[in-house]
Amino acid sequence: MGNQFSDLGLAAMINSVKNELLSVTPDDTDSTPVFGVTEITVEVNFTVTADIHGGIDLKVVQLGSRIEDQRVHKAVITLTPLLSTEQILEEAAKMSPDMLSTIAKSSTKAILKGEKDQLPVVPRT
Repeated sequence: MGNQFSDLGLAAMINSVKNELLSVTPDDTDSTPVFGVTEITVEVNFTVTADIHGGIDLKVVQLGSRIEDQRVHKAVITLTPLLSTEQILEEAAKMSPDMLSTIAKSSTKAILKGEKDQLPVVPRT
C-alpha cells in the first residue's frame, strides 16, 4: 500500500467506536446485557496537517499505510461513560421493571459455569 490515509478524522473515529458500542450483534439470540463497559482505551496513529489559515486536520492512519515515522503521531484515548453503573441500572429499572431481574439471571448464568448440581452452595446468613 502506498501513502494512503483513511478519510476518517479523529472525531469520526471516536463516533464510530460509540456507534459500535450502541449496536446489537445481529446474530446474537440473547441480547440481555451481561457485561458493562466502564472504560475503553483506544490507541490511535494519526497525522496532522496545517493550512495557511492556522487550521489543523487530524486523520487516522489507515492500517498498513507507509508513512514517514516523523509525520505520524500516536495518542492513547480513554473513553468513559458519562453515567455510573448504578445510574445506568436505575434508568434500566425505570424503562423496564423486569429488566434488572433478567440482567441478574443472565449475568449469574454467564459468570457461574458448571452443571446445575455442581454450582457452589452459598449458605445464607
